[in-house]
Amino acid sequence: MDDYEVAINKATYVGTRVVLLSNCLEVMECTLMDILQYDWLMDCSKVVSTFN
Repeated sequence: MDDYEVAINKATYVGTRVVLLSNCLEVMECTLMDILQYDWLMDCSKVVSTFN
């Protein structure tokens, strides 16, 4: 699996919509690997605030 598939699997595992992941990728100036380092139990706003 590539990183994107792993991220989708993690998001799905905690019941997070894939759309939410996509929104995070769009609003943050960071790489997918940056995002993968964070616990997917955190919601998008918390992840975004981490990078802002």
